[in-house]
Amino acid sequence: MKYEEKIKELYAAEQKKCGLKIGDKVIVTRIANNYENGWNDSWVGHMDEYVGNVYTVEQMDEWGVLLDRYRFPFFVLKKTDGTYKIGMKFKYDDNEYILAAVAYQKVCLINKDTGKRFNDMVHVKHINKITAKEWEMISAGIKLEVI
Repeated sequence: MKYEEKIKELYAAEQKKCGLKIGDKVIVTRIANNYENGWNDSWVGHMDEYVGNVYTVEQMDEWGVLLDRYRFPFFVLKKTDGTYKIGMKFKYDDNEYILAAVAYQKVCLINKDTGKRFNDMVHVKHINKITAKEWEMISAGIKLEVI
């Protein structure tokens, strides 16, 4: 067996063990390198827009996990219930931020090292079930990498 075939085989085995299945909600946590860890595909520029957002797993095959119209490697996906939660960590521009409750039903992103706010506080309906629409306001539309 050729080296490339073995790598693809190992990727397929790990993807089967990752616990994801069709219909699951996932967050794209980061950008992947082309063919990283045996992933049998490459990252294209439009995929960057998916980072930090929630999608539903549509299909899984040797090319990765289909979300919308692109296939992502399983290792950049994190299973979720479709909401953002207090304590989630994000990375942007080499800084780490934590989603924090700062007042009654108000949240914002706090820089882990400096304690400074990323942006203004945002009022949310449920503190532990922040919707995609509320997240858009919290993140100011900036694509943050989930860590």
